[in-house]
Amino acid sequence: LTFPILLRVMVYRFLISWNLVLFLLLSGNFFFGGEAQAAGVFKLIPQNKTVKVGEILSVTLKFDSGSETVKTVKASINFSPSLLSVETDGIVTSGTAVTSWTERIYSNQLGTVDLTGTVSTTGNDKTLATIRFKTKAVGTAVISLNGESQILRSSDSQDIIDVADFVEGRYAVVTQLPNEQNQATPASE
Repeated sequence: LTFPILLRVMVYRFLISWNLVLFLLLSGNFFFGGEAQAAGVFKLIPQNKTVKVGEILSVTLKFDSGSETVKTVKASINFSPSLLSVETDGIVTSGTAVTSWTERIYSNQLGTVDLTGTVSTTGNDKTLATIRFKTKAVGTAVISLNGESQILRSSDSQDIIDVADFVEGRYAVVTQLPNEQNQATPASE
């Protein structure tokens, strides 16, 4: 081969090699997992329960951040306002993972609870708050998370929540508990 052709082949190979290197560097996040997967999730404890009309239903809202350190947690919750109402002072926040609160509001008319707090934590099963509901009527009360909820990572304020992993709470509100129905009434003499 002549020198000019040999030089063109070498330049061509060099450009192909650099294009490949650039492609791998730029797509490294995709191929090598550089982008963080959604790790955050909220859960309700208990998730299901049967309670009598007029009794208190206490539901604890917990969150998991996996291995991510998080700085802010925002939970926007919807509940069945015809069946439940948040008690006065019914948002219990003592002993939680929150270091300071920026929002703790509810509307029994709209059936919403909004909780936002600063945290500095990593891991699973962290308590955000316990909500005390008074049961008002017979039916199946549903507590769900809406799309405004967030769990923000400390390093870059990226929302790591996976709302699709949230399982709503379903609570049967009845006039009589099943074990009460099976008890025999003593006979009168």
